[in-house]
Amino acid sequence: MIVIFLIVLLLFGAKKLPELAKGMGQAIREFNSAKNDLEREINRPVNEPGIRLPAEQQPHVAASSVPPAEPQAPVPAEPGAEQSKV
Repeated sequence: MIVIFLIVLLLFGAKKLPELAKGMGQAIREFNSAKNDLEREINRPVNEPGIRLPAEQQPHVAASSVPPAEPQAPVPAEPGAEQSKV
């Protein structure tokens, strides 16, 4: 561990070491935060009330289980409807 510290000290210099440590600390904090968020999301109940799923994650019904709509025949116009407009 000491050998690694000495190599880093020689590569970056004494002035850059605090900045390097600060950056490493922030990276570790962000990593832990993302890890905790992911664990919460995985362990969250599926049917938790009050939570809406995004549209791409909404459960959908398979097309084969929905009966097709029956075609509608056109409704014939009443014979006297056009004559009354005159």
